[in-house]
Amino acid sequence: MTVFFFNRLLGITSAMAVAILVFWVSAAPATTSRINSLGGSGDYFEDDANVLRWYGSLADYPDQVMVESGNFNIPDGYWLTSSQKVSGPGIGVHYALGQDSRFGTVAIFYHDHNDDRSFSLAPEGLRNNLSFLYAFDLGPLTAAAFFGHGSRKMETAEIDYSANTVGIGTRMDLSESAYLDLVWESQFTNLQSSSFSDAGGSNSESNFNLRGRAFIALGQRSAIVPVAEVIHEDRLRPFPVPVLLENHLTRLGCGLNYFPDTDHLLLLNAEYVDGRRKTTFSDSHGEDSWTAWSLKAGFESRVLSWLTTRGSIGFVDYQLDSVLDAGRKILSSPDPESPALMVNLGFSIHLGPGDLDFGFGEKYPEPIYIGEHSAPQKPWLSATARFLF
Repeated sequence: MTVFFFNRLLGITSAMAVAILVFWVSAAPATTSRINSLGGSGDYFEDDANVLRWYGSLADYPDQVMVESGNFNIPDGYWLTSSQKVSGPGIGVHYALGQDSRFGTVAIFYHDHNDDRSFSLAPEGLRNNLSFLYAFDLGPLTAAAFFGHGSRKMETAEIDYSANTVGIGTRMDLSESAYLDLVWESQFTNLQSSSFSDAGGSNSESNFNLRGRAFIALGQRSAIVPVAEVIHEDRLRPFPVPVLLENHLTRLGCGLNYFPDTDHLLLLNAEYVDGRRKTTFSDSHGEDSWTAWSLKAGFESRVLSWLTTRGSIGFVDYQLDSVLDAGRKILSSPDPESPALMVNLGFSIHLGPGDLDFGFGEKYPEPIYIGEHSAPQKPWLSATARFLF
């Protein structure tokens, strides 16, 4: 009888251990630090930090709080150069409305600085960014809407610049083994400044971003993820001097997710980017065209119940072709090394309903490689805390 009781107790304990392990796996951290550790290509795998990128995914990630450090380096903090800040801290909350998100899911975010989140081709360093997101699950389809606002002021130059972004998105089931994410996003900018009265075009003309991706299962252990994106911008960038910009980018890529088991993940993705930029000053203009090929590989491994390790390696071949107007000499930053090697590492500590993520990269983690942060290159760190409630 004692042996039977002991065996029964051992069986119950084992079942509880398995249940706890399953809980740990399902609660694996999903943050911007995780994305950075896996190479910065968050489009090619699922992550709840991507809700500002893929609006329809919000319904799958209710009831959580995230606090983010942003990307920083030890000597200079958030500053790429003495005059260019590229990141900042942030906080976000997801909340389900009603039992089982009956009335949808809402999210609100604040980010001190927007450029490490923005997919704009004209980084402007907007501050005090607020974002609102709402998603409603309609069964095989989730519909979502987004609104964001950011601004920047320079008292010395009497500049008051702001941008409002609106977007709609959807996540729809294509079959039992495939789903599709689609997003349309448009941004409206406004400049008020007596200093730039002769710049013209103080309001944006046409700024939009159309993107889509699909997850297609290739079996129980793998999935293929094609991604496509088109960005078009026609705007005035007032910082550091007034410049009229016409930007266009086309991006195509494909990723592979492989799960040998519930504790490990292997990521592979290849991507091609083709971009054009026309820059108009008051007395001259320049035109740039560039292409970038990238190939990345990343891994994620849960080595202990409380610890997950990550890493990635990537190669980027970036080619830039510039044509400058003879009437004005423009000093540009050096071209990045080609091909560029990018190495990232990271780990997570799991503490019950909370996770603490750390990411490290030898170069700035750019979501789309356009050469903006090519020089100087510095090691970058990020930390993110997430709590489920």
